[in-house]
Amino acid sequence: MIKVNELRIGNYVYNNENKLSRIKQINAIGTVLLNNLEFYNEDAEWGQHCNEISGIPLTIEILLSCGFDETINNRDSGYRQIGKVVNGHDFMFTIECNCGPEFYFDMVGVELNYLHQLQNLFFALTSTELKVLL
Repeated sequence: MIKVNELRIGNYVYNNENKLSRIKQINAIGTVLLNNLEFYNEDAEWGQHCNEISGIPLTIEILLSCGFDETINNRDSGYRQIGKVVNGHDFMFTIECNCGPEFYFDMVGVELNYLHQLQNLFFALTSTELKVLL
C-alpha cells in the first residue's frame, strides 16, 4: 500500500497482480492510472486505488539499472557501495552483511526502501528524472 501523496507521475510500482507498472495519472480520491509494463501498450491502462499497489523494493539490481555504479565490493565481509554523482552531489548506497541498502546523500543518511521513493528524492534534489531501465 502506498499513500497517494508519495506518488508522482512516472513512478514505477507493482500493481495489484504484482506486475511491474508505471504511474500515468493520479486522482485526488486516491486512484491511479497505470500502464502495465509487462504487456506495455500506451493504450492499455488500469485504474487502481493506491491501497492496491505496492512499492518495488530497492535491490542492487534495481540500483544498477538506475545508472548507479558499484564502487566497492568486498565479498568477504559483505560490504558493498553503489553510488552516483549528480551535479556534484553524492548519492550513495551501502550494503553491509548482505542486508538491505542504506542510502546517503552527501553523507547524510536517508531512509529509502522503494524505487518510487528514490525517484522522488532524486527529482527533488536534481530537478531531473532518474533514468530507470527495467
